[in-house]
Amino acid sequence: MPRRLSSDKRGPEARRPDRVGDKIAIYCGPAVLGLCTTKIFGKGPRPGFVEKMVQETPAVGRLIVPVSLMKTTMEATKSPGSQAYKDWREVAARYGR
Repeated sequence: MPRRLSSDKRGPEARRPDRVGDKIAIYCGPAVLGLCTTKIFGKGPRPGFVEKMVQETPAVGRLIVPVSLMKTTMEATKSPGSQAYKDWREVAARYGR
């Protein structure tokens, strides 16, 4: 039987409601405050400053998507009327780009 590592957490405390599951995710928004377009996030928790941005501006979290959705999301950020378009502009306005 494989040994479980102490950092291998299971259960509700290991999940965050704004995470993109257990998939590698990518940020598809404008470059702002240490968060650049196409910033890649591993399977673990996001850095603290990103979590704070997501809490303050949920649009940041909506622009962090699984890598498999990157192309679709990036195209949607250029399509007026789409949620990704609105989110991109909200993040840009909030954080000064």
